[in-house]
Amino acid sequence: MASALDPRLPPPGTYLEREYKGRHVVVKVLVNGFEFDGEIYRSLSAIASEVAGTKWNGFLFFNLTSTEENPDGKE
Repeated sequence: MASALDPRLPPPGTYLEREYKGRHVVVKVLVNGFEFDGEIYRSLSAIASEVAGTKWNGFLFFNLTSTEENPDGKE
């Protein structure tokens, strides 16, 4: 699980939002996880994979990586 200390994450209480195939996805950053659709998840990747129906890197899905850290978009 990515902890709240991960520098790519905004502080707890922040909402992450994105559109995905016509669906408005809203996730709340918690101290030890993430809230999505009334459920608590341990990782952004779990949420991204559920929304997309396939495996996704949560930081990429929510655009929380910089192009300097990840210039080719791959892990």
